[in-house]
Amino acid sequence: MISIPYSVVEKAKALFPKRIENQRTNACTKLEKLKNAKLESIESDYLNKVIDLFKYTNIITAQPSQLEQWKATIGKCPKRQIMNPNTNKMEDKPVLKDLILKCLGYKELRSSFYPEYFSEIGLKTCVYCNSQLVVVVETKTGNSKAKFQADHYHNKSDYPFLSISLYNLYPACSSCNGAKSTKDVEFELYVKKPSSSFFHFELDKPGLTSYLTDPKRKDLLKVNFTEPPPPANKKTFSECFDIEGIYNTQTDIAEEMVLRARMYNEAYRKSLEKNYKGLFPSGTDTIERILWGNYMKDSDIHKRPMAKFMQDIRKQLLRLRKIRKELLNLPIRKVTL
Repeated sequence: MISIPYSVVEKAKALFPKRIENQRTNACTKLEKLKNAKLESIESDYLNKVIDLFKYTNIITAQPSQLEQWKATIGKCPKRQIMNPNTNKMEDKPVLKDLILKCLGYKELRSSFYPEYFSEIGLKTCVYCNSQLVVVVETKTGNSKAKFQADHYHNKSDYPFLSISLYNLYPACSSCNGAKSTKDVEFELYVKKPSSSFFHFELDKPGLTSYLTDPKRKDLLKVNFTEPPPPANKKTFSECFDIEGIYNTQTDIAEEMVLRARMYNEAYRKSLEKNYKGLFPSGTDTIERILWGNYMKDSDIHKRPMAKFMQDIRKQLLRLRKIRKELLNLPIRKVTL
């Protein structure tokens, strides 16, 4: 739900120069052998373009703008017309796509390389929903195992030659990866200079007002999710991932955030800083994390599930606290937003 700078990827890939180069040379060797397969003319032409990319460019480490150019010049992988014996009709089959993916070794890299690589990237939550962990764990045998899936910004069904390009891989939970499939969404994980997130959570104002009047009715709390309108050819997060549906199962967290806003006022915060100076070093946000139960900086959204949601709700409640000081007093008889 928030982009990260190119520098994070550049730093991570710099740790694996030999392994990345081996991926490229292995791909070249296998793609060359693929020329001996029985391919149609259009498939052979496409294959030759892909071979040239792996021979003469840094396709595995190239940045997004370059990937976009190759996507436009190389185009979608051609499909082959094959007779379906069950229907006696010609159907499009992704013969070449499957062969290219096998040559590039994407399936093997999911277990042999990406766990280590993404561990260095440092993302711990799904980049789409921010509600699920995407972590790398150490098994009892001492190996690294990925508890996530790598989604492709440019889908590997149409653009298999980009399947192992590092800037094309987005760590996601299985639900979001499956829901997105080959759809395009308006979100770029890797950018030169990240800005604030364009996605926003908020508690429904009438529901929050009613809840503050009757704190036993946490069922009145409802989560609203807003996002920028996407281009005509792309899907929204709501359409793809049902973000509101996910977070409206977590209204107990919203309730806890409201209670924290009521209990942990500025005076209480200052008393903690004064009495426990050694625990809360100056310049850190540890105290905010303790008080609110999650990371509270935009740049830390990917460090823990629900961070984006909890950050936005906190901001909403702090704005309300400045306007209506009754929020700090229990019980609250009447609050208007």
